[in-house]
Amino acid sequence: MRLLVVSDTHGEAPLPKIAELGAACDLVIHLGDGFSDGQKLVLMQPNPVIQVLGNADLPLSVVPEKIIEIEGWTILLTHGHLYGVKRSLVDLIGRAEDMDANLVLFGHIHRRVWEDAGRIKAFCPSSAAYSYDGTPPSVGILDLKPGEIHYEWITLN
Repeated sequence: MRLLVVSDTHGEAPLPKIAELGAACDLVIHLGDGFSDGQKLVLMQPNPVIQVLGNADLPLSVVPEKIIEIEGWTILLTHGHLYGVKRSLVDLIGRAEDMDANLVLFGHIHRRVWEDAGRIKAFCPSSAAYSYDGTPPSVGILDLKPGEIHYEWITLN
């Protein structure tokens, strides 16, 4: 299954380009800080969109994290701000372990991350609007099969 992973759009990301990428995937995941952008992506492309709340999002009633199962992967979706990801991924990996997840997708840090922590893998697509480390805005593509994951970042400009 192919996933488009998007985060931190902040109302500034190129949604038509993201929608085009989403249409070529099976599922779009928006990891927060741009909840209304995620809602627009629902209308702009044909595939399901799953969203979680970011620290800059309203409405506050939206769940800040979710667990989904795809191709044998138990995936924790979270923005990351609740786990101090700007400092370290230790608390995030611990939360994934507590939830029995073996993959965690997160945002908030506006930079690309792939972390292989043994049983648990962590992926951040960076920000689709602007990064903090000078790299171009990007989204992630994950190809999932049972026991197998391939990831890449797609630059948006």
